[in-house]
Amino acid sequence: MSKKVCRPISLLGLALAIVISLAPAAQALNDPHASPNGIGISPVTSYVSDNAGSHKSGTLYIDNDTKNALNIVMSIKLFTVSDYSYNYNFESLNNNWINLSKTQIDLGAGQQQSVGYVINVPKNAPPGGSYYTFFASTTIKSGSLKTTIQAASTLYLTVNGKLTKTSMLESSSISTFM
Repeated sequence: MSKKVCRPISLLGLALAIVISLAPAAQALNDPHASPNGIGISPVTSYVSDNAGSHKSGTLYIDNDTKNALNIVMSIKLFTVSDYSYNYNFESLNNNWINLSKTQIDLGAGQQQSVGYVINVPKNAPPGGSYYTFFASTTIKSGSLKTTIQAASTLYLTVNGKLTKTSMLESSSISTFM
């Protein structure tokens, strides 16, 4: 066979091999019965605005997408970002503005359970934003190996009110080039 005929046939064979190898992955993505192996939490993100001195409640839904019963531990952390690279920081709470109705739940395989929370904004809370992350965590054993898996939901809480914006001039010099 000539090179002109072999090259297109080789390219066609390569393309066909790629399509055939990707078919199982595409089928798994489209299969409504395919189940990931882990836990889920929803909603993934919540936005709440409230006044100082008031309270609101909300609900999280925790899913067990594994084939085994799981003990899930719920927790809340303060969420911040640092510097220009936006590194994520999760810190222990320094206030009691948010409380969970349950801190531990048992979920059977394929089950979902709701966990309530209450936001109590103190009367003296300054206006502005606070960001929290709800974590659902569990430890899975496989032989002698233990793995902790987590799912997270972020709450953006805005305390209503007039924001005070300030700035300060630290230096007033101008450099010159010669």
